[in-house]
Amino acid sequence: DAFGKQVLVSGADEMVFDAARSIARRGSRVTVLAPCSRGGLQIITSAVNEALDEGIDIITGVEIMRINAEKGRVRGVDCRILENGRTMELPCDTLVIGGTQIPDTEAMAARNPGLDIDEEGYIMTDRTMATSVKSVFAIGRFDMSAADSGKAGAQAIDNYLSGDIKA
Repeated sequence: DAFGKQVLVSGADEMVFDAARSIARRGSRVTVLAPCSRGGLQIITSAVNEALDEGIDIITGVEIMRINAEKGRVRGVDCRILENGRTMELPCDTLVIGGTQIPDTEAMAARNPGLDIDEEGYIMTDRTMATSVKSVFAIGRFDMSAADSGKAGAQAIDNYLSGDIKA
């Protein structure tokens, strides 16, 4: 599989779940990491249940603090559990960073100097939504609606998985 066996998708909205479902349909094990409670997800309950039915795991109440990479390729992330401040490490072959809110990427930028972030705090991507770290994607654009961002992110991931675009 082009994405690897374990994929983490961060965020809490429709775009994130569209991307997660697109990746899961290609055979990868997918976990969504959301910085809010399940009730705070910005997606209808039936869509969350569909994602769970498709085998997608959801971890709520966590935020990514550090991307762990080796030889320029992601190997996992360190997350902070918001409720108690503890940290946990989650392995992954691919990381997809999503969300349509104003980004809070300052901590991520400080801990990941290889991740290019612009002067406004947005994670920089190329036209395929790939970041400067191999197999790390930031889906959608903040000047797009959630639905349009979700479609763009899902299409970028599908193109990558199909081999049409190399990241």
